[in-house]
Amino acid sequence: MPQTSPSRGLPVAGVMASREFESWMLAGYDREVRQAVGAREPERSPRDAKKALARLVSGYAPSTHQTSVVRSIDLARAWAVSESFDKLVRSVSFVTGEIAPRRPVER
Repeated sequence: MPQTSPSRGLPVAGVMASREFESWMLAGYDREVRQAVGAREPERSPRDAKKALARLVSGYAPSTHQTSVVRSIDLARAWAVSESFDKLVRSVSFVTGEIAPRRPVER
C-alpha cells in the first residue's frame, strides 16, 4: 500500500512483479501467444517465466534481451492482464500525485 515517508512526508511505494519480471513481459503478449508457450496466466502459472519467454525469444537472456522485449510488448495488455503491473501503475500515480488512468481491458 503506498504511504508517505515518516521522515520527510514524501509519498513512497514498493512494487514487485508477481513471481518474475518476465511475467510482466509475457502478460504483454496476446492470449494465443501466451497459451502457446504455456503461460496463459503469467502471474498464476508456476515459476519459470524466463523459460516460457525463451520459447518466444530464441536464446533469451535477461541481461541481453529484457530491454528489447519490453519495448516490443503491448504495455496496455500487460496492464490489463497483470494484477502486479496494475499495482505498479497505481503506485506510480500515487507517488507522482496523478490520478491513475482507467485500467484497460484485455483485447
